[in-house]
Amino acid sequence: MLGAFGSNRWVRHGDGDNKWTGGLLRITTGPKDWEDVEYIDMAESCDLIDVPCEVFSSLKSGGAAFCFFEVIAYISTIIWMTKITFIILQRPFLDNIIVYIWPGVGLGCHILGEIIWSGVTKAKFDGNCKNYKEKELCSTEGPAVVLTVTCLYIVAFALFIVFYIKRFE
Repeated sequence: MLGAFGSNRWVRHGDGDNKWTGGLLRITTGPKDWEDVEYIDMAESCDLIDVPCEVFSSLKSGGAAFCFFEVIAYISTIIWMTKITFIILQRPFLDNIIVYIWPGVGLGCHILGEIIWSGVTKAKFDGNCKNYKEKELCSTEGPAVVLTVTCLYIVAFALFIVFYIKRFE
């Protein structure tokens, strides 16, 4: 899950001298005066450049929403992993029904964060984002990592439930 936060390539936009790539909250590569500038700053000064303001405003809002829900997902996953550790050690920790709730909350927040980010930014994996004067963004590695983690989380949650239920048989 941390791989998504660590990725410097969530979106790309433009072509040639106007090509830039961005992480979750800031531009990572592009024109020299844009590099390492956060989307919030770009949104405030977007009238000075040829890129539509909506591009940076949507990235700012989408990134903030993703971070919020992903932090909740991390906390839920840590509680779930702690519960698993206590189960292995055969020590009491929280109620047993909680073992189903925390991974569900974690998975739900993770998925919700990705849906909100994708919906707000309207970034596409197969988009045409070469025209820097257009609003269209292309998704890159960050969203792909999030989708992969979602699949792995679902598998881990399902396997855990199967093995957790079988331990009572």
